[in-house]
Amino acid sequence: MAAASPPPSRRNGPAQTPRLGRPPLIDRATVVAAAVDVGFEALTATAVAGRLGVGLSTLYRVFPNRTALAAAAVEQVVASQDWPPAPQHAGPGWRAFLAHTTWAAWNLYDRHPGLAAEVASLAFAPPSLVAVAQRSIEVLVDAGFAARDALLIVDMAGELALGPFLLARDLPAAPAPAPGPGPVSDREDLVEGPIWQSMSVLDRVATQRRQLLSTTNPVGDGPVHDVFAAVIHDDPRHWLQAKLDLFLDAATVRRGMSPPVTPPAAPAARGQP
Repeated sequence: MAAASPPPSRRNGPAQTPRLGRPPLIDRATVVAAAVDVGFEALTATAVAGRLGVGLSTLYRVFPNRTALAAAAVEQVVASQDWPPAPQHAGPGWRAFLAHTTWAAWNLYDRHPGLAAEVASLAFAPPSLVAVAQRSIEVLVDAGFAARDALLIVDMAGELALGPFLLARDLPAAPAPAPGPGPVSDREDLVEGPIWQSMSVLDRVATQRRQLLSTTNPVGDGPVHDVFAAVIHDDPRHWLQAKLDLFLDAATVRRGMSPPVTPPAAPAARGQP
């Protein structure tokens, strides 16, 4: 006859009762990481669930809908970006700081196709992006800008970083061949699908514009056409830098100036005095 099992020892406290139910298959961090891996252009609940090997019902226990999932993924990539620190002396360093911050945003949007559209569509800005903007405003105020001007400049810098990537929202999965001589198989100006998918967002936009310029002449002939063609065929980042330089030159003029007058009130509704 087998010996009876000894009773559980209570030397270290009462015996542990086994937990009922299965442990969770996924957690919030795992889902967010999978969403970032899938990419914002292809981000759907179905795609993320497939990446994790779970059902939609399991995914929805963590995030109730795609909007919440996208917001968490946006916050993840924005928070992980290497944003420049505030300068020790804001007076001479504000311009370089704002330029580096704008470039950091450009590079972030360029590395994550579809991120710009997600940021633009969110009801509330990601907390990490709000923190970047707040730090930038404080740097400008410390450098002698009026608070209103500082807010305006930072807001415009954000739009300058965001704008080029919003142009890519309606780009096709691969560019269609533009009309041209010769059979399509012999055309050298075409970009194959796999190459297109590996290109950055800015390079995709530039490629589309180059194909457009090869078939149309939107600015006529003359010096403007020559400049336009040179810009289209140049690295798009050079044109972005030119825009940023012009913007910062204009912002420098506002430094130390008195705040502008309050804008006039909106006109009264029709039929009211």
